[in-house]
Amino acid sequence: MNKKGKYLLWIAVAAIAVAAGWIVWNKTASPTKIALVNFQPFQVSNMALSNDDPFIRYASLATEEVDKWKDYDLVLGFGMGLKLSAEQRGHIQKLIDKGLPVYIFAATSPENHINSLDSVDLEQISGYLNNGNKNNYRNFARYVRKHIDKKSFFVTPPEPVAESIEDAFFHLDEEVSFTSAGDYETYLKKLGQYKDGAGKVAVIAGIHDPFSGNKEHLDSLIVSLQNAGLNVYPVSSMTKRIEFLDQIHPDAVVYFPHGRLLMGQPDKTVEWLQARNIPVFTPLTILQLREDWMKDPMGMFGGFMGQSVVMPELDGAIYPYTLVAQEKNSDGVYLFRTIPDRLRSFTQIVKNVLSLKHKKNAEKKVAIYYFKGAGQETLAAQGLETIPSLYNLLKRLKAEGYTVDRLPATVKEFEALLMKQGSVLSTYAEGAFDEFLKNGNPQLVGKEEYEEWV
Repeated sequence: MNKKGKYLLWIAVAAIAVAAGWIVWNKTASPTKIALVNFQPFQVSNMALSNDDPFIRYASLATEEVDKWKDYDLVLGFGMGLKLSAEQRGHIQKLIDKGLPVYIFAATSPENHINSLDSVDLEQISGYLNNGNKNNYRNFARYVRKHIDKKSFFVTPPEPVAESIEDAFFHLDEEVSFTSAGDYETYLKKLGQYKDGAGKVAVIAGIHDPFSGNKEHLDSLIVSLQNAGLNVYPVSSMTKRIEFLDQIHPDAVVYFPHGRLLMGQPDKTVEWLQARNIPVFTPLTILQLREDWMKDPMGMFGGFMGQSVVMPELDGAIYPYTLVAQEKNSDGVYLFRTIPDRLRSFTQIVKNVLSLKHKKNAEKKVAIYYFKGAGQETLAAQGLETIPSLYNLLKRLKAEGYTVDRLPATVKEFEALLMKQGSVLSTYAEGAFDEFLKNGNPQLVGKEEYEEWV
C-alpha cells in the first residue's frame, strides 16, 4: 500500500473511531435533556434550581413547539390548562411511536392523559412530582437520567421519594422544619434571633412552597421583619393554619393569599381573628416579570385577583400590597423576588400597626379619605349617607378616646365646616384657592418636607 493509501486508511479509521465514540458517548454519557411543557415559569424554576447535576438540563417549551420535542430525552407536560390541537396530538403520537418518553402530569381531561412510560417509571415519576420539593425534584431528574434516558456514566443514583412537608414551621435553612412553636422558638434562641417581649408575626406561606427550592423571597421577608425587631414564625400549611396560629399567639398575621385563610372553614377563621383582634396583612405576588407588571396598567385581573384580593378581604384581610414579582437570572430562570423599596415599606407598615397596640388612643393619628366632587358638591359613597356617616365615625372615635378637637355639635354645622375646610379645589373656580388659604385653615407643608414625602 502506497503512502497515500495508508493516509486515507488512517483517516477512515479515525473517522470510524470518532463516529463510534460519538455514538457511545451519546448513548451512555451525554447530558440528559428534559423538556417542560405548559409549566408556569415559577414551576420550571423550582425544578431547575433544585438540579445540581451538570449532566442534566431542563428546557421550557411552549405548547406550540411540538416539533422540538424530538430533541429531548423526556417530555414532561403540565396538564392543567393544556390545549393541544388535533394536528399536535397526531404529531405527539408519532413521536411516542418512535420511542420518545412523554408524560402529561396533572391532566384534567381524558384527552390529555398522555403517557408512554411503563408502570414502574410512571409510579416513581408521579411520586416525585406529587411530593414536589427540592429533594424530590432533584431525584426526579436523577431518576430520569438513570432509568428513562438509561445513561451509564456520570450518573448519580436517585434516592427514594421523600414525603413532602405539609404542616410545619420553617426558617432560612431549607433543611430545617418544626411541628411545634416551642421547638421552633428553641431553634431561634440557639441562633440568637429570638427577642424576649418582642411582637410576634406569623407568616403563612400560602401560595408559596418554602420547600420547593425557590424561597429567596420568603427569606427576604423573614430577615426584614426580624431586623425590625420582631419575632417571625413562618408557617407552611393548608388545613392546619388555625392550629399553628393557636400555638404562636401572634400579634399579626402575614398571609401570601390564594383564597381565604382557611378554605372550607371561613366562619371559624373570622371568629378566631375577631376574638383576638389580630390584623391580617396580605402582600401580593405577581406571577409575571416585574418589568411586565410595571408596564401593565391593569396589573392584576380576573380570577387571580379574586383569589388574591377579594376572597381574603372576606376574612378581614388588609393591605393587599404588591410585594413579590418575578425576575430572570443570568441563566434565564424565573425567580420570585421581593421588590426592595416595597419590602421596606411593608415591613414598616407591619411594625407601625403593631406599635398601635401600645399607644393610647389619644396619641394615635388617623387619616380619613373621602370621595368628593369639586366646590360645593357633597361627599359620595355607595349606599351611605356620607356626611352623617363621617360625622358619626368622628363621634365614635372621640368616645373611644381619640383626639378629635372642635367637632361641631350638629351634622349641619359639620357639613358647613367640611365644605369650607375640606373642599376639593378646581382650577376653573377663580379666587377659590385664595379664599381657601385665608379661611380654610389649611395645614401648610414646606417644600423640603413635601419632597421627602414624594
